[in-house]
Amino acid sequence: MFEDAGIDSPRVITVAGKARYPSVRVMVEADLRGWLPVMGVHLTEGTISKVLSAAETELASFVQPNGEVVFDAPAHILLARRPRSEAGEEPPTAAS
Repeated sequence: MFEDAGIDSPRVITVAGKARYPSVRVMVEADLRGWLPVMGVHLTEGTISKVLSAAETELASFVQPNGEVVFDAPAHILLARRPRSEAGEEPPTAAS
């Protein structure tokens, strides 16, 4: 995909990590009250309550004995260089 976009010799590095939330409610509320409004999605309090209730049931298998929710959350990082001809200038040097 990256080569098709004109990126020469792309490298993807996967960094292992874990997501950790104090509870299912906190994890889901981060999306419902945080990310969704940023994307222009605004839910009623009634809908939020229904989603939170369903999430606690559906995601119970991810809850640890201490109540936390923990799951693998790897990050994929693309490493690439823009060709000089597209950059419009020479790359900076250590003396710059």
